[in-house]
Amino acid sequence: MPKDPIKEFYEQHYAKLELTAHMLRRIKLTEDAIEKFAKSKESILEIGCGTGENLSYYVNKFHFTNAYCVEIASFAEMEIREKGITPFILDVNVTEIPLEISSIDVLGR
Repeated sequence: MPKDPIKEFYEQHYAKLELTAHMLRRIKLTEDAIEKFAKSKESILEIGCGTGENLSYYVNKFHFTNAYCVEIASFAEMEIREKGITPFILDVNVTEIPLEISSIDVLGR
């Protein structure tokens, strides 16, 4: 079975990006948003977490109790788990995300 081109791109490129000025700016903006909106630091969810580097950073900086992420690059799963993050690795061929987040208060309220 041929590999899906979206999954192939993420596994070869996106999930392995190094820190750049753009990425550092994005991290700063995300920190500002966490400070503003996450009143409770119980849970955090990142969509498209790569290997979980940014999410791990936020967990440590803001002391989140639970960390979750969604990713399609299956090679990253073990590295994500090693950081104490619960990953949901998606099959790009499905039409629905099999993830229920009703118990996760996204805004921390």
